[in-house]
Amino acid sequence: MLCRICGANPSITTDGICQFCSTDEIVHPLPPLVFHDDSVDFLSQEIRSSGVLPSTYLPNSRLPLVPSFSIGIAQKQHYAWVQRQPFWNADWQDPLMGITEEVGELNHALLKQKQGIRGTYAEHEDAAKDAVGDIFIYMMDLCNRRDWDLETIFQQTWNKVMQRDWKKDSKSGGE
Repeated sequence: MLCRICGANPSITTDGICQFCSTDEIVHPLPPLVFHDDSVDFLSQEIRSSGVLPSTYLPNSRLPLVPSFSIGIAQKQHYAWVQRQPFWNADWQDPLMGITEEVGELNHALLKQKQGIRGTYAEHEDAAKDAVGDIFIYMMDLCNRRDWDLETIFQQTWNKVMQRDWKKDSKSGGE
């Protein structure tokens, strides 16, 4: 069971009320994901034990704000959010198409910024940043639907990239 409002996997009272936010909007979630880092759900152990939402809270989203950003926590928040959306049962190809569309928007914004047409530099800069954020969100969705841990994927890839030295080895970077 999952609370539709706060995203918690609460201990439901006998009358079907979420113990964290006192709503009765409890839904059956998609099959749970298994994250390879065995971390707790995005509401954290503190919330489950105290029943209190974090002091930092997104005002219009009903989901807690992560004080220091974590890809893993954001991915879990995204998973809970998607379950409450009309596209919750989409397959992995849908977020892949979304990534492609957003890359096009990013390219469009940067091209028009470079050309100095159809808007100001700042407008194109904002559009480009928005596209980058949307790409990241679609990447979380793709990873959730493929049962991949985005944070682990990123860490493994980043560790490989950090070992490359293109000045010392211009052909392969040292791989």
